[in-house]
Amino acid sequence: MERIPDLLFLATAALIELARRAPAAFLGVLGSAFLGGALSWALLAHSTLLWNKQFLKKARRHPLCVLAGLATFLVLLPASGLSTARPFLKSSIRTWARRVLAEARWKELAFAQAREAMRRNGLPPPPPEAGCLPLLTSPAREAAAAAYSAAALASFARARRATACLLRHCAAPAALALSSDMRSFFTRSPGLYPEERLEEVLAECWAAEADRSSRKVARRMGFLAFLLLLSLHLAAFGIVGYAGYHEIGARGGRKSG
Repeated sequence: MERIPDLLFLATAALIELARRAPAAFLGVLGSAFLGGALSWALLAHSTLLWNKQFLKKARRHPLCVLAGLATFLVLLPASGLSTARPFLKSSIRTWARRVLAEARWKELAFAQAREAMRRNGLPPPPPEAGCLPLLTSPAREAAAAAYSAAALASFARARRATACLLRHCAAPAALALSSDMRSFFTRSPGLYPEERLEEVLAECWAAEADRSSRKVARRMGFLAFLLLLSLHLAAFGIVGYAGYHEIGARGGRKSG
């Protein structure tokens, strides 16, 4: 389950990416959220006339309608923005992944972790200066794939914190895909496993996982938005309705007096 700050970071990143990649779609999302806020404001303001015909003459309760409209806008904008930006997020994560994976620092860390994993599993680790791993056996490939997948994902999370929550559970599937690709490669070639191939496998795996995760997160955010707006409007209607009935009762008391 994603935390609320993670969802907000992700929704903000999705809106920024949508504005950059598809300005027309971003304006559509912005307009829809604005329209929803305006309708919320108007509905709350005019529905109170059912209880109190003097409501529109009393400006002191209009701030409550403004707040309800503003809250509606702020809730609808990230929820609808994330849903609309999903296809763009997938391609952007693929691009960001390739940039992160092209760096050398995470590979050095992954190499050291893979050597340690091989040693723990009773496999002969290469010397540190070797610069390459013996990947001809299945246990060696699995150890290397797990180490490289975890190190790469940690590097991506540091570079792209806002979207990293989409890949939170991606380390194991990416390691499995990488190990499978290594096995496929070595059945046809006895050479070194190419770094470019490793980066491509991880980037594609992350992009696919991000697409699946963003679909789930978008549904979850939509449901949370519905509950939040329902609670907000029930509270606002209750406050204004109570105030309206209270004034009706007060005026009735003054007339009878």
